[in-house]
Amino acid sequence: MNTTKRWSALFMTLVLIFMCIPMSAKAEETTIPNLDEEIHQLQITMKNKFGQEVTVFFANTNTGATYRDVQCIIDDDPETSVFTIYEVGEDESDIDSYPETMDPATRVWSPPLGSTHKYKTEKTITTPSRVVRDDFVISVAKGQTTTLKKEYVGTLTGSINGKYFNKANLGIKLNITCRFSVKHKFTGPTSGKYNSREYRVKYFREDGKYIQKDYCYKLSGALYGIRTHGGTYQETVKYASYSKDSKQ
Repeated sequence: MNTTKRWSALFMTLVLIFMCIPMSAKAEETTIPNLDEEIHQLQITMKNKFGQEVTVFFANTNTGATYRDVQCIIDDDPETSVFTIYEVGEDESDIDSYPETMDPATRVWSPPLGSTHKYKTEKTITTPSRVVRDDFVISVAKGQTTTLKKEYVGTLTGSINGKYFNKANLGIKLNITCRFSVKHKFTGPTSGKYNSREYRVKYFREDGKYIQKDYCYKLSGALYGIRTHGGTYQETVKYASYSKDSKQ
């Protein structure tokens, strides 16, 4: 009799343990180790700032998108649960295109003949990279493929407010451009519950302040003097081309 009771107790214990184990596991939300880490996957799941789960697809594993970029994109639209990111572009072509003599501040001082200059710039971010513009490009119906009637060219321009000795040494990007030619093909959803796909481009900007120092050295190598300038800036960081699927 005691043996029967022991087996009954063991059986009930096993039943309780079994009931506590979920029969099926829901797909886990993507673990984010670092918001600024680039994503090299074709699909992830994240939650927007409203607590809603969002599925994000990528055109390839090297779009250049970071988790922070994705978060900025999905947080802007609580009605969308499916996004696709195609490209994150960073245009650095203008950083080194400003010779020192373009700035009048470099001609105020009269250092000794044969002197050399070394510049040091320190930047402090006051407002981190965030979306400041969101352009609509085109909307495509389910099962359709189309092109633009006119080329899309979107440009975001930054600014520098203050004096400097060497503009290139500031390392501030002032222009970034995204283009879609009339030959680029845009496709709508192929199946499922979504009836259209809207293509858009988000532009990111960073604000900050800077201090730049000019170290002037005599021909002998001795330090002649140090000058300091400073100011604020708005830097064009990147753009992200993406789409969102809609039931409309």
